Amino acid sequence: MKHLIIIILSLMLSGAVSLSACTMEPSIWQTVEAIDSEDDPGVFALSDALYQLREKLTKELSACNMPVQPLTFVGIFYGDTPTEMSSSTRQILEQATEIVWNDARILPPAELVRSPQDFVALQKAAEAAGKESYTALLQISGARSSSISQIDLNFWLYQLYRCVLREEIKVLLRVADSEGTAIFIDEIAVSPTIIVDPMLSPVGGYIIRLEKNTASPLMVDFGPLEDGGEHVLRFNDAFRQPSPTPPMKEFQQIQRSGDSRNAADN
Repeated sequence: MKHLIIIILSLMLSGAVSLSACTMEPSIWQTVEAIDSEDDPGVFALSDALYQLREKLTKELSACNMPVQPLTFVGIFYGDTPTEMSSSTRQILEQATEIVWNDARILPPAELVRSPQDFVALQKAAEAAGKESYTALLQISGARSSSISQIDLNFWLYQLYRCVLREEIKVLLRVADSEGTAIFIDEIAVSPTIIVDPMLSPVGGYIIRLEKNTASPLMVDFGPLEDGGEHVLRFNDAFRQPSPTPPMKEFQQIQRSGDSRNAADN
């Protein structure tokens, strides 16, 4: 599903294309596929979580009259029962960090703390980082992704599709000063969503709507009718995220099935 959205975006997104008003007919959506998977965390969800944690940390430091300094991740763990992060998950973390926290760095694998309960090692890591950097311990858990593919049954010279991708993740962040004293501890759960509406018509393929529901929401869609009765793809600056997750019954069904699995495991 992720690859499908990337392909659609690269092939079909064109902000300069105008389409006639007939593409704005009401849609009748029919779900053709709904998939739920639990695997490595996605960069999309992890970067959203890190962005919100960075904003919280900055505000708390400012409120306490403490300097905002770069982070050095001295321990990175995965799972509800924290284990050392795999190389593939580390690469995802590195990509997400580069996007939203590019002044942070992650220690090489051989230098990382092996357990979040190894307070002696955490103390030594804080002292080694010095007073020009805070040290951080990160734990990721609850990674899940859901995707939905829909088709518009209201067919009229064009075919409209909808691709929905949601990623879920929970992130715990502990930040310490140069003496190893915790100055910030927070845990956040996020479920960012992307909705893409591609359209196939006799004159080509286009994206007529792109909605990103994260801590920094974004929408690209058709604006008001212009002279000549045409719509133009534009950034919708008035867009306000209605809810963290679109109220789609497919997501509710996926969530219920996930809760049932967790209850059975317990």
